[in-house]
Amino acid sequence: MSLFFIQKFTILYRLDFPYLKKLQPFFMHFFYFIFGKKNVTYQHLVFKILKSTTYCVCFDMDQIRFFSEQVVWQEVPNETSLAFLICGCPLKCKGCHSAESWKATSGQILTENYLIHKLKQYQGLLSCVLFMGGEWHADQLLALLKCAKAERLNTCLYTGLEYDEVPTNLLGELTYIKTGRWIAERGGLNSLTTNQRFIDLRTGENLNHLFIKGS
Repeated sequence: MSLFFIQKFTILYRLDFPYLKKLQPFFMHFFYFIFGKKNVTYQHLVFKILKSTTYCVCFDMDQIRFFSEQVVWQEVPNETSLAFLICGCPLKCKGCHSAESWKATSGQILTENYLIHKLKQYQGLLSCVLFMGGEWHADQLLALLKCAKAERLNTCLYTGLEYDEVPTNLLGELTYIKTGRWIAERGGLNSLTTNQRFIDLRTGENLNHLFIKGS
């Protein structure tokens, strides 16, 4: 039974946020209940994981899914982008414009074959592929980014994480990145008070000014 649960649970992404660390006692009791007193090895492993850092643990949810797809022009300045809104964001920012996509089981599975099919369908019309979320599926997202780059397209990630929280292997496959959680009172990229940043990773330049009217 212990082995069954170990195989079923997938640690998807590191999230060092205080509110998640408050849940550590809950996770400790949960795994203790599952593995029992005799399974010291498993208990010790889980304890070390939860003690050293906080992770988002999902039940059998290891496939990246998208809620919607569309061709957009404003989200990545000077690019024509095929944008995928990825399901299952664990941040759940208050006032999020895409709350309907929070459910991890909604939408459609986004495979490399599906992406390649779409890129061939739009061949000659696109300059960029945009993933709105998905860093919690780092391995799958990495493979998709590589597919886009193989087609000589730029790549962009919209994430609620800060720059130094994004896996470095993802950064290596990105042309652009939007960082920072949605904080309603500070506004988005078109606000002078925003906490979010839109960065050209080729130059390190902050491109927020391109989203502000009259700038």
